[in-house]
Amino acid sequence: MQAYFAEELSDDEMPFTLPPIKPAAMDQNVQNSNPTPPTDAVIHPPPLPPAVTVTKVVAVEKQQQQQQQQPTETAKAPKADAPPPTKEKADTTIKTNDNHSNDNSVKYKKKKMALYIAYIGHGYQGMQRNPGAKTIEEDLFQAISAAGGISDANSDDSGFSKISWMRAARTDKGVSAVGQVVSLKMQIDPPENMLEKINQQLPHQISLLGIHRVTGGFDARKHCDKRRYEYCLPAWIFDPAITPQNVMQTVHYKSGAGFDDGFNFNTTAASALASASAAASAAAASDPPFTSSFIFDKAAQDKMTQILSSYNGTHNFHNYAARVHVTSSNAKRYIMSFTCHGTFQINGEPWVRMVVIGQSFMLHQIRKLIGMALSVFRGDIPESFLKMALKSKASLNVPMAPDLGLFLDECYFDSYNNKWGHLHSPINLKTHQDAVDVFKQERLYPHLARRDETEGINGFWLSTVTEENFGFSKWEEMHAEAERHGPQQPTKRQQKAMPQKGSTYKYKGNNKRSMEWNGDDNGDANGDGDE
Repeated sequence: MQAYFAEELSDDEMPFTLPPIKPAAMDQNVQNSNPTPPTDAVIHPPPLPPAVTVTKVVAVEKQQQQQQQQPTETAKAPKADAPPPTKEKADTTIKTNDNHSNDNSVKYKKKKMALYIAYIGHGYQGMQRNPGAKTIEEDLFQAISAAGGISDANSDDSGFSKISWMRAARTDKGVSAVGQVVSLKMQIDPPENMLEKINQQLPHQISLLGIHRVTGGFDARKHCDKRRYEYCLPAWIFDPAITPQNVMQTVHYKSGAGFDDGFNFNTTAASALASASAAASAAAASDPPFTSSFIFDKAAQDKMTQILSSYNGTHNFHNYAARVHVTSSNAKRYIMSFTCHGTFQINGEPWVRMVVIGQSFMLHQIRKLIGMALSVFRGDIPESFLKMALKSKASLNVPMAPDLGLFLDECYFDSYNNKWGHLHSPINLKTHQDAVDVFKQERLYPHLARRDETEGINGFWLSTVTEENFGFSKWEEMHAEAERHGPQQPTKRQQKAMPQKGSTYKYKGNNKRSMEWNGDDNGDANGDGDE
């Protein structure tokens, strides 16, 4: 049987006249239902639908005949019994190679991971990457790339955004950490091998403690509920008998020559310390080194905790931060707890540990909180000044303790763990507590003691806490002036640090007083932690 197909043509495309069709070619049913025409009659095909004006009718008998008559068209068409063409699927299996060469011809599956990091901040310009500056993130990024965790295509400057890199806290210059968390998309080998490979590429100051699988939407900064910082000071600095005026003549420091604590950077005493202690060098040669008789006992611990507790709750901390005006909305922060944990030993000498927990901190905030509390404990300034700086609209110059004793102790992800922790594993520093304790005891604490012993960092700082530098006697007058006439206009740097229009704080978590910053505060912690 023959079938007829219509194809619409224009008038100038009509190539031929339709040939006559004999009755024998007609369907049998058609012959039975119509009178038999004369043998010499010409039978024309039935009329086409009205919508087709000019057509040609092509007889098609079999598919093979059609392919022979139209080879060009059949070459493009798939065979009837052939499966539809499929695009070759990329190999997404995790491929491992102990001798990883970062060959981009081999594709490795990327997964969202959370990395626990510990580091000594000395010699670095902070945690966050800053082009042209030596930062923890830059060294960590390069080490992961060299170990094969980041592909060559993502190892350039734009790689940070391509792999969704984010840190839980933005520690400042000189600040250390034992519980820092970084989230990123990694090309991951078995975690044990990758952990070892990365640590082999890292400098001695930085250590990767663990690698955790997390959900694809995990963000180390946004999912961090709160942060805990620790600050350590030598016990002798709490002795009221050691004053800013006599500290450089009473506390003798060893020479920094030949000082080496295993880190790859040159350690030199501050030039200011050298000039300040020059007058005491002769006396130090004949007199025995000063030994403080002060004992930091339980009563001293309770007194320090009572002073630190004044910071608990929500306050306007503009006087305890850098470049923050009193009218800026990001000046209000919530501190959950601030306590003194007594003394512990570093190289046989007593040191005092203080711990603060908060949702987020501003630039230099913790160091100023410690500096003010220590000055009050020693009796250098009255405790009422500490509270005045919390409430006053005036800009008061608050003492800022050194960066040496401050480090990020832990980041908490309670909300994430409660909601998504069952999918992989909860993000908790306790998983690596043994490694954290080793890092503290073998690297961090000895480093604090050695630098303070050779460079006199805490002694020199104490010598600067004077009326001449901070003008404590003018604070009450400045406070009263601000109450009568309002605060001073913000400086250009304070204006730049203010939140942009449309940026606000929002309350989060079970505690309604806990706040998260949603804007860009240009140099503030931005919810990333202090310092």
